[in-house]
Amino acid sequence: MKIQQTGLGRNLIRRLALLGVALLGSLSAVAAPAITGVTPPADRTYLGGEFLTFQVAFDEAVLVTGTPQLGLTIGSSAVNAVYEGGSGKMNLVFRYRVQPGDADSDGIAVTTPLALNSGTIKNAGGSDTTLTFTAPSTAAINVDGTQIPAPCSKPISRPTMPEQATSFVVRWRSPATPWWLGRVEKTATRRQ
Repeated sequence: MKIQQTGLGRNLIRRLALLGVALLGSLSAVAAPAITGVTPPADRTYLGGEFLTFQVAFDEAVLVTGTPQLGLTIGSSAVNAVYEGGSGKMNLVFRYRVQPGDADSDGIAVTTPLALNSGTIKNAGGSDTTLTFTAPSTAAINVDGTQIPAPCSKPISRPTMPEQATSFVVRWRSPATPWWLGRVEKTATRRQ
């Protein structure tokens, strides 16, 4: 059986298709984006200057203005991981840098909801996101702000002549402020 399309039939099909697209567009503008999960950093002890990085996943791409915050409890102190990036995507990144004196040996806590901090998190249709979420398990994420990561050291090559200058670079595993212990002295011995 063959169905013939008439001008009226084609017109009706086009209108129904446009109505469907318009309806879907208006539904996405009405539905609020939701947080589907929060991924915490790896389980370990974080030292002074290191970052705790969290990824907040949404059920659709979101647009961010300002600097929203993810609440954390370290020991008995309330602190905030600050929005770092991800606008226009389904995952946002929040970071907190461990400060001197931060301490928590039984696991930090993530608090809900996200704080907008005078910013916004919306979908492309302009709907505000739902800010509540189920907090992830962070019982094995500890903090010791009294320590800093050990530097990565590299042997210093000796100059061939004592009067030549020697230079060296100390690189840290994290952006911690280096703590200098000891001193550097210029000494030279003549080789035979």
